[in-house]
Amino acid sequence: MKFNNFLASFCVFYVFNCHASNTPISFVNKDSSLVKLTPKKNLVNVQIEFRGQLKSEIVTVETEQDAKVSIDDYNFDGFKDFSVRHLDDGKGTYTIHRIFIYAPGKGKFNEIFPACSDEFINVRLNKTKKLIISSYLKESTWAICQTKF
Repeated sequence: MKFNNFLASFCVFYVFNCHASNTPISFVNKDSSLVKLTPKKNLVNVQIEFRGQLKSEIVTVETEQDAKVSIDDYNFDGFKDFSVRHLDDGKGTYTIHRIFIYAPGKGKFNEIFPACSDEFINVRLNKTKKLIISSYLKESTWAICQTKF
């Protein structure tokens, strides 16, 4: 039984967090909007079918690496949001994220930024406290940033 729970948890993690580049990711949000995210090299094509209209935009990341997409509820409102991430182009020791939260009723995603810097680095979620925890450089030293919702 414990193995089955572990296997199910792993599969959910894999489906929502480990998308190969160029593999489209589709999901339906709570307001019945259909979202399709298609990563291709350093960009992601975002298509949203909302109330019979198709909206489209491109999200780019400044890197030579392939963009990867993660689906989660980053602002803890029950709607699925997404992030586009990549390893830093230096030594590849940290992950840079651009986070987009869904705007219910508008059928679009808005980019958010951390409370302490201009980009999310090494993101973790604390769902109990409704925090996005990330890292940032403060006077050449790594520090923790907590962005609250």
